[in-house]
Amino acid sequence: MIPTATYPPQFPRPAMGGYRYFFNGQEADNEALGEGGLAGYEFRQYDTRLGRWWGVDFRSEFLPGISPYSFSYNSPILFVDSKGKAGVITVTQSPNGGGKIVIESIIFVYGEGASAAAIEANNTWGEGVNQGFNTYTYYDENNKPWIVTVNVTFVVTESLNNNKTVDDNLKDISELNCQVTGVDPLTGKEYSYNSPGYGGSMIAALVHNTQELQQYSGQLRSAMGWGGHGGGLIAIGAKQFIHEMFHGFGLRQHLTGKEDEQDVLFTYGGGVHIRAIHFIDFCENILKLYKNGRFENGIPSTYNSDFIETPSDMIEMKEKEQAERKALYEQESKQ
Repeated sequence: MIPTATYPPQFPRPAMGGYRYFFNGQEADNEALGEGGLAGYEFRQYDTRLGRWWGVDFRSEFLPGISPYSFSYNSPILFVDSKGKAGVITVTQSPNGGGKIVIESIIFVYGEGASAAAIEANNTWGEGVNQGFNTYTYYDENNKPWIVTVNVTFVVTESLNNNKTVDDNLKDISELNCQVTGVDPLTGKEYSYNSPGYGGSMIAALVHNTQELQQYSGQLRSAMGWGGHGGGLIAIGAKQFIHEMFHGFGLRQHLTGKEDEQDVLFTYGGGVHIRAIHFIDFCENILKLYKNGRFENGIPSTYNSDFIETPSDMIEMKEKEQAERKALYEQESKQ
C-alpha cells in the first residue's frame, strides 16, 4: 500500500492587521469554512479547499463544452473572473493545433421603446443564428482550423439616466456610481453589467431622430447610429443595433460594395449577414494577443493599435487565402 498524507491548506502569511485578500484579489470569508476557506465573489462563492465554485456559471448555457463549476475556463492565468459570473471571451486551443474562439456580449438597451427594440433585435439576431451566420471557421498560418462563434443577447435596463449622454452614463458606470441590471424581455432572465468593450457588455440607447442621436452620443452625427469600442452604442431603430454592435467590437470600417451583399457593416447596415473578412479580422487579432499573453481583464483590448482591420483593397486576397488554407488542411487531413 502506498502511504498517503493529508496536508492542511496553505494560505498567505498575515500582514499587519491580517491578510484579507486571496486569489483574483477577492476578500476571504473566514466565517463559513474557517480561515481562508471561502472566497466571496459578487455572483457566487469559491471553495478554496475543493478548488471549485459553490454555484454554476451564470452564462454556462453558452459554454456547453466547459464545466459550469470550473474557474476562468480552467485557465486562471489567461482569464480573469472578478465577479464569479463568466469570462467574456474564450480561446480554447486544441492539442493538434487550431481550436475554438467564443465572443460573447450582453447589450443593455435603454430609452423610449427599449423593450420592443430589444425583442426585435433578439429576433433579428436569432434569425441569423438559425442560418449559422454567427459561426465561421478560420484557418491559421499552419492551416489549422479555428471555429469562432459570436453570441449576443439584448436586454432592457432601467438603471440608466435617459437625460444623460451614453458617454456620461458610461462614466458613471466606470466610477461605480450606478449598478446596471437588465432583463431579457423574451425570457425574463436577469443580467448585470460586466466589462465594456470587445466581447464584453455594451450600453445601447434607442433614439428616434438625429437630434436625439447627437444628444445621446455627445457628438454631431447625421447617420442612423453610432458605436464606440468603449462599449457605447446609439441607434435610430432596433435594426441598427447589430451594425453598431460590431463597431463596439472594434470594427471601425464601413465596407463598400453592392447592396445585395447585405453585409452587417455595409455603409447603410444592410441585412444581418457577417462577411468572412470580419471573422478573419477577429481571429487574426485575438490569436495574436492570445499567443503574446496580452489579454486585459480576460479579453483582448481594442484601446491600442493591436486591433488591425484588413484594408478594402486586400479583402478579396484574405478571403482567397482562407480558401487556399482550407484546401491544404483538407488535403493534409486525408494523408
